[in-house]
Amino acid sequence: GPERRMLQVRALAATVGGKKLECELPGSSEGLSLLTFPEAAADALADIDFKSVMRESRVILAQVATERDLREESAHAPALPVLVFGSESDRQKAELLIAAAVERAKPGLLSQEGFTGTPSITYANVGFGTVTDQSMGIIAELFQVFFERVVDYILIAGPLERRRIAAELLEFACTGEVPASLPKEMAASCTSVRVPCAVGDSLHETVKAVSAKTTTLCLWTPPRVKASWADVATDMSVEEDLAPGAMLQAKRDSDWQRAKAIDVNRDAGQVTVQWEDNSQSSVAIEMVKVELDEATKKARQWNEWMRAPWVLRIFGPVRQRKTAGLQVMAACEDLCPGLWSGEIVDALDELRGDCEEVVPVGVGGWAL
Repeated sequence: GPERRMLQVRALAATVGGKKLECELPGSSEGLSLLTFPEAAADALADIDFKSVMRESRVILAQVATERDLREESAHAPALPVLVFGSESDRQKAELLIAAAVERAKPGLLSQEGFTGTPSITYANVGFGTVTDQSMGIIAELFQVFFERVVDYILIAGPLERRRIAAELLEFACTGEVPASLPKEMAASCTSVRVPCAVGDSLHETVKAVSAKTTTLCLWTPPRVKASWADVATDMSVEEDLAPGAMLQAKRDSDWQRAKAIDVNRDAGQVTVQWEDNSQSSVAIEMVKVELDEATKKARQWNEWMRAPWVLRIFGPVRQRKTAGLQVMAACEDLCPGLWSGEIVDALDELRGDCEEVVPVGVGGWAL
């Protein structure tokens, strides 16, 4: 209404003139934020260039004169109010810039527990020194929040739920690992690619390069089953394929010869085999090697690779993260030939993954 527009004009005039606005504090309403700072922030607020904040965040704002400003003899020590006019997003950005300036000048003043004077800001402190500006930029874009790094804190401005999920992802970015189960809001912005533990260490530099090239945030989920590659490789026992009728290589005297299994006595650890000259003999189980057809070998190899994989979690805009996922899968294929090229349907399903996306990206495969 007219009163509101007049208040905005007065606020703009006061700030441009380097003065505080003398007015009754208005009630909360759409397009207006009321920030309150402790009196200890007075010097820090006085040093802020509010005109610069208005230009950067596209808002109108003004410090409001308090009772102490008007009557120096008053013993009352009220909070220091600041009015901010503008769109919700612009007001949040202005709130962040002001709060960050105060916190830099008075470390710990606003981040202390229980402070509520800047309702659109979360003061997060989980050792964010290792979080890169690129990672912060990706998370800010994904969840439509604003970040400002201040001393040991990262200030996050935005709607409460978005701030919560952004702070959680920042914490994951600090460690480089994420849990197997992601919050729904976080999973919606993530593409997952399984990586055999046999090649995980070899891919770290490749993943860093892919992340930088595609502007994505790449984090790891460790295997659910704690097993070394040696455990995975040797756990598939030959006895699983050893059965009557199986073709195999068996040791006869000092030579390996082709034979057919006639009977398997696991209690005795012996296999009765028939040699190519139709004679039969008993051979110790450890002296036989089952012959597998190519399809079975490939399936067995794939199962071994994927028994306890790491999972690469790729966060970013949908096109970038799908591109990053494809590049990581190609790098895995170079190290484990047949991992994704052996069965194209598996590769497409892996890359599609999060198929319930608001902005779908088509994924297809063609034989060359």
